[in-house]
Amino acid sequence: MNYRLWIAGEGPLFKEIKKRAPASAEFLGWLSHEEILERLNRAAFFIFPSEWYEGFGLSLLEAMALGKAIIASDLGPRKELIEDGISGLLFEAGNAKDLRAKVETLIRDASLRVRLGQTARETYLKRFTPETNYKILINIYNRLVK
Repeated sequence: MNYRLWIAGEGPLFKEIKKRAPASAEFLGWLSHEEILERLNRAAFFIFPSEWYEGFGLSLLEAMALGKAIIASDLGPRKELIEDGISGLLFEAGNAKDLRAKVETLIRDASLRVRLGQTARETYLKRFTPETNYKILINIYNRLVK
């Protein structure tokens, strides 16, 4: 694909990925939280390709808060955070063809990117703001005290 790709962070596969990456990929290395949010805010969409059964992905919430369309692997809690086709797109973990198809879909369809991003933002506002989580926590405490 000839589409600009920013890759933030480093890890054990960094050198291998860099060797195999297309010319359109720009490796940013480690960035501060502020730099990450600034790049994310400028991005057309966010890809979360992890194959790990991670807990709650903070970067997914940050993308949702910024109203970005998301493409994420379908493992673990991502299926609870992202409603496929509604607030983002899920691809089969480890399936490069499926990931590519989802990326190509968002590259071609700007209106879908906007729609997914708006729904992701609405989901964030309904479920994940500090105020909402505070209310949920207080309700749990109140039930326990009773």
